[in-house]
This record gives sequence, structure tokens and C-alpha cells, in this order.
Amino acid sequence: MKLTLTRGELKEAAAGFQKIVAGRPNLPILGCVRFSARGGAVAAEATDLDQTALYRFGNAAADGDGAVLAPFALVKDLARGGAAEAVVFETGGGAVAVTAGAGGVSVRREIERIDPADWPQAGADIETADAPGFLAAYRRVAPFASADETRRVLQGVFVDASGSGDHGTTLVATDGRRLTCCNSLALPVPAGGVVIPVTRFLLWSGLEQEASLGVSGGGDGARVCVRCGRWTYRVRAVDGAYPNWRQVIPSREGLAHRITFGDADAGPLAG
Repeated sequence: MKLTLTRGELKEAAAGFQKIVAGRPNLPILGCVRFSARGGAVAAEATDLDQTALYRFGNAAADGDGAVLAPFALVKDLARGGAAEAVVFETGGGAVAVTAGAGGVSVRREIERIDPADWPQAGADIETADAPGFLAAYRRVAPFASADETRRVLQGVFVDASGSGDHGTTLVATDGRRLTCCNSLALPVPAGGVVIPVTRFLLWSGLEQEASLGVSGGGDGARVCVRCGRWTYRVRAVDGAYPNWRQVIPSREGLAHRITFGDADAGPLAG
């Protein structure tokens, strides 16, 4: 198998994988990126077992089907250079040959071949539907989530679909002292809602604003899928029941005064 990629796309992929791959992963294979080709389509994937990000290349070429694993440190190194320059992976025998330009000269090196069969399986595809406003709302409320590791369920953003009407979904985050919510959304989530962990990938500014969203399973063991541009992102939902956040929202009845904050105030309030 032979894969030919452009450095421009490889750089974009590496920027996203940087949010997934740990500096010192628990398993060596989790420090790698899996490149795959099937039917001419080329993709790259990184995972830490709880979350997986897959990037689909738009300007790559493949000769044959298959997969190859490369250390993420090497991927970052290969991404440096002109956007139009080519990076080539070739498999054969017991090693993987990598060819890339350096100072106008093509440099070929060999890396140890890691069996792609050892790569953790991401599970079945999760069907998604358009989720207008989801990423913007998620990023708006995420700073209010708890950083306390002993309160895991509060470390996520609760997508509550129990409201009425066509736009009855609300995103909620709290640390036990402050609570914020963003309502009037129409999102494809189960009636019981889902708690999505606050992750570096979903907060990454490199993602396009509009996304599609899907949830598989329900309750403990649910998984969330977000598709955005060339990216497909899956993450394990936070297990546990989210607190009844509505009971702490004061009723408007009998209130003499009301203060309204704009979007620009969300940052200072979260600090």
C-alpha cells in the first residue's frame, strides 16, 4: 500500500490530534496515528480509548487498501514544511518507508511497522443529524463546568432534551456554585439527555462552527458523535444522573428586579 498526502492537510490533522494524544500515553500504541485507505478514500485516526478523532483527507492518493501506524511525534515532524509538499507512506516487508521533502530534497526513512490489527476498535458508526448552534452553545457553557475530579458528572455539559416545543433542548453546566444554561436549541439527543465531557477537542477553535450530532445507547455506556467538516469525533458520555438543575432557577413570579447579561459577559462571569 502507498499513501501520498500533502503537508497542508497533514498539518491540519496533526493540530486536531494534538488534542487527543497524550504526551505519555498509558499504552505505546495510543501514541500513534492510524492512517488508512479504502476504495481510494484516505483517513487518519487518533484515540485515547475514551475519545477518538478521525480526519478525512481531501487531497490524498492511495495505491491499494490497508492501514499503517506512525508515532504522533513523527507525524508532527512530517507536517512541518510547505503546504503543497508531499508526504508518502509505503508498506512492504517488515518496515514502513516514509518519504518527505526537506530543503528541496526528498528524504526517505524507515520506521518500525506496528501491526494495525492491534489498533483499538472505535465501535459501530453513530448516525448523526444537523445540530445548529450546538458547538457555540457548548463552548459558551463549558467554562462553568466543575474541575473537581470527584464530581465527575459535573465535569461535563448536560444536554437536556426535556423541554417542550421544537426547540426544547437546553445545555447546562455547573460547578456546584455557579450554573449557566443555553436554551431554545433543537438537537438530536434522547429524551433523557446526555452529559458530554468537556474536552480540548470540542473546545478547539480549528473546528468549523456548524456540526451534526448523534448519541448511541443511553444512560451508562452512551457514546456521542460529532461530525464537523472533515472531522468525525466520538467520545464516551459521562455516566451518572445529572442533578435537577431546574429546581435552583428562581421563578420569575414575584421578582422585583431582573438583570440581563449579554454574550460578551459570559467570559468574565466564568473566570
